[in-house]
Amino acid sequence: MKLTKKAIDEFRYDGDGKSRDVRWDSALPGFGVRIYPTDQKSFVLSYRHQGRKRLLVLGRYGPITLDQGRKLARQRLAAVIDGRDPLADRQAEAQGTTMADLCAVYLERHASRKRSGHDDRRRIARSVL
Repeated sequence: MKLTKKAIDEFRYDGDGKSRDVRWDSALPGFGVRIYPTDQKSFVLSYRHQGRKRLLVLGRYGPITLDQGRKLARQRLAAVIDGRDPLADRQAEAQGTTMADLCAVYLERHASRKRSGHDDRRRIARSVL
């Protein structure tokens, strides 16, 4: 079935609390919406990279519209076609390889949005690095 806003709004979790409930889109293969036991919904993309099946969460439904979700899915699929693995890229970016990398990611993503961001930068420079 082709996903629509109305259909997504009406979806309710159908499972035992442990299983995945994903409704797939017929218009874009691999694209779907995952419904959690809390009835929260997220857009997902299923793809294969080097023979390994992957499930990438693109973002939460609500802040991201259906059209934006499809656009994100197409971008990630283009990366897969180019030989990259978007899920592995996200995991490597979040993990970092050194403490300096981890601090840089934290400062970029979180410290800039906090009032104490300046203090965080100072403390990291003085005590951590």
